[in-house]
Amino acid sequence: MSDDDKPPEKRPSPSLRWRVLLVLVLAAVIPTVVTGVLAIVRARADVKREVERGALAHIRALGAALDGTLQDSRRTVELAAATWADETDDVRKTQLLIKRLRRDVPIVSSLSILDADGELRYGDPVPRGVDVGSHSFGGYIGEAQHAAGKTVVHLVVQARGRTGELMGVFVATLDLGFVRDVIAAARLGRGARVVVVDGTGVPVASSEQLRGVPSEAWQQAPHTLAGKDPAVDRALASSVEGTLVTNGWVSAYRNLSSYQSLRGVRWAILHQQPEDDAYALARQTTRDTLIIGGAALALALALGGFFATRLTRPLAALAKRADAIAAGAD
Repeated sequence: MSDDDKPPEKRPSPSLRWRVLLVLVLAAVIPTVVTGVLAIVRARADVKREVERGALAHIRALGAALDGTLQDSRRTVELAAATWADETDDVRKTQLLIKRLRRDVPIVSSLSILDADGELRYGDPVPRGVDVGSHSFGGYIGEAQHAAGKTVVHLVVQARGRTGELMGVFVATLDLGFVRDVIAAARLGRGARVVVVDGTGVPVASSEQLRGVPSEAWQQAPHTLAGKDPAVDRALASSVEGTLVTNGWVSAYRNLSSYQSLRGVRWAILHQQPEDDAYALARQTTRDTLIIGGAALALALALGGFFATRLTRPLAALAKRADAIAAGAD
């Protein structure tokens, strides 16, 4: 047979070994990718949910303690005012009442007792700028004030007799150092802080120095955070607890007025933490999942390549022999 009579050689088809290897690759890649994506999404959702739950539980407990102290102080002063209203002219009993009140409520730094006309009758001088509550039935807890290096708040309680007649007004100045002590003792996560603000958004206390300066700077009145921190605005405007993620911070907030159904204190407590710190566990889980998934995929490909060669070798020999037989038959 001449060279011209020889049949043209067929182009070799793709190797059987590469076909088997491709099948093994697809079988290894698809489950690994699907499992990894599901694990990452689930981890992020779980971490976000637990971060929010933990922050809300934290401020729930701290807020209850702070509101309880403020409300106990108000009720004690109200009881003292009602007792005094029955005997307004008894100097001895009034002095004993003042001493007992200072002993029972240590956070009272000053106490002024005024008559119905607003004139001082007993106790300390009336703090400057205090509204004695002529337009508020029963009294109120004011906003935070900064004086003499301390953060204080003025508690105004009306003293009324058994018939409801206004006999006078009690003005108690409460030292809010206990607020800072409570939140300073709290165990916080990395980068987290707890802030208590009054109704105007002025910080009452914080677990850190918000302005990044030494503690002496707290002798100066801080600026309001209202209109600057969206979480503070949300907390003061809300009657329920909630969370907010904005400006790179994860914030959980609650208004102290939500602890009371009547005459609550319109302050807010916030737990704030940078997103990078709050969701660090989610990023670590994502990284570990990618590393483990990549290692498992590489191992699967290596084993697939090894076994693909061994599995396809007999099949390749059989196919070669079949081609030879077919060529001989021709």
